[in-house]
Amino acid sequence: MVNAHTNAQATDADTPPPRGAGGVWSPSFLGLLLTQLLTATNDNIFRWLAIGIGKDYVTPSNVGNILMAGTACFVLPYLVLAAPAGYLADRYSKRSVIVGCKIAELVIMALGVIAIAMPASHAVNLVCLFAVVALMGAQSALFSPSKMGIIPELLPAEQISFANGLFGLMTVSATVIGMAGGSWLSRASGLYGKERWWISAVVLIGVAVAGYAASRLIRPLPAASPGRSFPWDAATQTWRDLRTLASNRALLRVALGVVFFWSVGALAQLNVDQFAAEGGALHETDKIPLLMALVLGVGTGSVLAGVWSGGHVELGILPLGACGVAVCSMLLFTVTGTVLEPGAGLSLGLAWVLVLLFLLGTSSGLFSVPLEAYMQHRSPPLQRGSVLAALNFLVFLGILLAALLFAALRHPTFPGSLDNIPELQAGAQQLSDAEQTALAALVADYEQAWRAVPVEEGERAAAAPVGGGARPDLRAYVDQASPAVRDVARAQLAWVDMKARQQRGEFFTKDEYLRQAAGVAQQQVMSDVYYQASNLPLFTARQIFLLAGLFTIPVCLYIVFLIPQASVRFLVWLASRTIYRIRVSGQAHLPADGGALLVANHVSWLDGILLLLTSSRPVRILALVNGLRDRRVRRLARLAGVMLVSPGAAEIREAIEAARQALQRGELVGVFPEGRMTRSGLLQSFRPGLLRALAGTGVPVIPVYLDELWGSIFSYHSGRRVRRWPGDRKSVV
Repeated sequence: MVNAHTNAQATDADTPPPRGAGGVWSPSFLGLLLTQLLTATNDNIFRWLAIGIGKDYVTPSNVGNILMAGTACFVLPYLVLAAPAGYLADRYSKRSVIVGCKIAELVIMALGVIAIAMPASHAVNLVCLFAVVALMGAQSALFSPSKMGIIPELLPAEQISFANGLFGLMTVSATVIGMAGGSWLSRASGLYGKERWWISAVVLIGVAVAGYAASRLIRPLPAASPGRSFPWDAATQTWRDLRTLASNRALLRVALGVVFFWSVGALAQLNVDQFAAEGGALHETDKIPLLMALVLGVGTGSVLAGVWSGGHVELGILPLGACGVAVCSMLLFTVTGTVLEPGAGLSLGLAWVLVLLFLLGTSSGLFSVPLEAYMQHRSPPLQRGSVLAALNFLVFLGILLAALLFAALRHPTFPGSLDNIPELQAGAQQLSDAEQTALAALVADYEQAWRAVPVEEGERAAAAPVGGGARPDLRAYVDQASPAVRDVARAQLAWVDMKARQQRGEFFTKDEYLRQAAGVAQQQVMSDVYYQASNLPLFTARQIFLLAGLFTIPVCLYIVFLIPQASVRFLVWLASRTIYRIRVSGQAHLPADGGALLVANHVSWLDGILLLLTSSRPVRILALVNGLRDRRVRRLARLAGVMLVSPGAAEIREAIEAARQALQRGELVGVFPEGRMTRSGLLQSFRPGLLRALAGTGVPVIPVYLDELWGSIFSYHSGRRVRRWPGDRKSVV
């Protein structure tokens, strides 16, 4: 139990904005959550609507480029506007910036509707559509530092992790709702989005109005740095922001972790679209179950990360999240065959994919929430806007590179073939020799009819419907086939039709050919023909998931071996949820920054480990080497930053000096002044010399009392260690 108070005084000339008394359930924070949900939802609705419409404007082999362009146009403004965004978040009230961004969203959505509905050439429509996506990205770039920086101004420190869990839930929920909504709109609004454009207008502008109303619920706040000047040299300011971030090694490491998470997440998000298409999805809306599993997983992981953090930033969860991302991504590579079978219900293969996506999302939430909470909690208050702007710059640079990588991985490289469709080959083998001869003659006639059609280019060729004009009528040729041959003939004739139209540079969609098929089974075959005719990518969606998992393995190794404090904290966190149930009392008395000496009683073998749980900051433990006889344990202790004290006066003086220097550097140092574990359960006399580390430091001394540990499996009782599992015993620190 912590009984001491620190006398540290603030010395900054500018005082950071005060924290509000409201909690996570206050109207102000709920308004922020709702604003984030609606903003991210509209961003994703429009982006995926633009992607869905963009697919109508390009040949099938360029769908990967459309996915990349939609992401690139959205994230590029984050790179250009990183410095102005940080300036706005510091110079003005963050609440005012948020409300202003919502007003801008209303205007941008109106421009988006105009870009969809206006009669123009395909090229002009496509350029205008993605220009509006870039404007949405600009609005979000200006919005982001304020929405993240306002959290610690609205809430007390102990609620930041839980708040980030809720924020993560809102963000990912909005992402999936937006992806599903945008995909549905691209189909409901008709070809090129023009047939029923008014549906898109109602949805986009309606969500923007609701978001503006929600932003008004946020209570007014003072500006963090009202004297800050506008960064006219934006590139230089961005570089200064990056240097500010890099000057703090701990913040930089965490920032790189956040960048990695969002980069892999962007790659996975784009890949889900093609994973569903390769797995049997016939329409854009068929991928919704996969997205729902992913969002439920991320939401669960985000909330669990907030709850398991226990009121502080808990980096010990990172190894669990990183390993989960790696394992689940690689397991998705093992999924083969058709996953989505329209009308077939929940198959075993689909259930397995849903479980993997749920666990992937859960692991992602466990990985990202502690990192983002750490950035908010540990960034200097007067520079928080700049630090978060630099983080946004790095994050969206990573997302941009991930989008470019996805386009490269999906580049059409290998020619497709009807031989790659097992169902079609099985149907052809069941035909008699006479039927196969008749089928070959019908296909040859159709090829000859296409060769007689002049090669058309431009809008006139693209506007001609299937079977329209002078071109051969696909449906009429299919009707010429006998009933026994018709299904196979439809697929082979569609193949010829697609190849002929590709040679003429025409745009066509999968739906045009799905309407030619009768029944779900034939539609599935026709969908496979469509993808084979579009040429095969360099990497399949399954292989991209495998790459994402392999990319995560070095991160796991980095966390486990190069940042051992996080691994030790994970073991401590795991022990605190199994062997002991830890309750920390008086944690508010620990300084948020600066050095402090934690003086604890010594009851069990786990006291040093349990002392790490008193703070989200790293705690350097001063321990006698005699108590750690195993060399492996000593090596792990050194990696975790434990300062081992060897017997001998010179060695003890050296260890005490190392502890004193750590205190002067602003670190937390923990000592057990009794010198050894108690054999009676009572507090023993202090050994002289251990408190000499305080000399000349001026840091506060924080007494720590470890309670309810006596009699556990790791303590001594009647002079010996007890061989009894502690069960539900609680430890109060």
